[in-house]
Amino acid sequence: MKVIMTINSLGGGGSERVMSDLANYFDKKGWEVVIVTFSNSKVQDHYKLNDNILRKNIDIKSSGNFFSKMVRNVRQIFYLRIFILKLKPDTVLSFLTTRNVISILSTLFTNTRTVVSERTNPKIFTGTPLVWRLGRFLFYRYADLVIVQTKEVESFISKHTNAKTLVLPNPLRQLAEQSYKRENIITSIGRIDEYKNQKILIKAFIKIHNNYPHWKLVIIGKGTGLGEIKRMVIDNNMLEHIQILGWVDNIEEWYSKSGIIFQPSLVEGTSNVVLEAMAMGAPIVAHYGCSNHLIKDNFNGRLVNMNDCKIILSILSELIEDKEQRLRIGNNARSVKYKYSHKKIMPLWEEALTNL
Repeated sequence: MKVIMTINSLGGGGSERVMSDLANYFDKKGWEVVIVTFSNSKVQDHYKLNDNILRKNIDIKSSGNFFSKMVRNVRQIFYLRIFILKLKPDTVLSFLTTRNVISILSTLFTNTRTVVSERTNPKIFTGTPLVWRLGRFLFYRYADLVIVQTKEVESFISKHTNAKTLVLPNPLRQLAEQSYKRENIITSIGRIDEYKNQKILIKAFIKIHNNYPHWKLVIIGKGTGLGEIKRMVIDNNMLEHIQILGWVDNIEEWYSKSGIIFQPSLVEGTSNVVLEAMAMGAPIVAHYGCSNHLIKDNFNGRLVNMNDCKIILSILSELIEDKEQRLRIGNNARSVKYKYSHKKIMPLWEEALTNL
């Protein structure tokens, strides 16, 4: 089996991690695996790949205007198609809407099967440019399979594209067990931008900090919103109480020692952070519109409206003051490590790609 896997980049991020894990799994199964990215050549891979996996990056610049971007996209389709015709893979697997559309167009009228994976909830997420939303509507039906992460997204994709769909969750990677004592730390992990919504968490923490001065907030990640949240911290004199770390290698340590993992993201498919934090017994708080397929409120986590700062303040105060609740929901959350384990989920991805 020969597979080409395409994604924007392999920099830090949940989709990037899942693609890297899948590539390593397929490689161990004896498949020929090639990963093609379309990023600036300065972007380094964040996740380790097996030595047998081939890497190719198609770095085509544009000046930023609409016409230049369209020319770049056409060239990307052309170069990817030439590469596919040369390698003759059995299947192309792509992640994220832009890459999905480009991969479908690149494989039209070839013998290569195309599987695309929608990694967020397009019903909610409006950040995808209109041209790619239109591309999703027009071209997903030509994919051999569209993989989604939840029943809600499957319903949306089926209704609006007439594509063949399959629900597959993210595989939960093997996490290194840690023995840290949980500290008075609220941790948020992920790309920093308006959709990940870290600003509202910072705003809420600033408001309650005087009531709980022994707690601190840690933000882990990078992104386009990094400068803005740094200014928020500085402008509110919170440098001693709010720490922004960027990406870290020891993420399991933070899952293990944080008193609360707080994910304010407004748009997710299945959040790797939520899944991994739950597997390590962390008390998790997430948006009710993103993680209700993983979390039962007040049993194995808390679900809140991340647009409502008053509710966030209330939940934070409740959890900070109730250690027993934090312990209970954290212990209940651990069961996800069996339901979503690599051993259980990876063969489902393998089956999806081989039984088209």
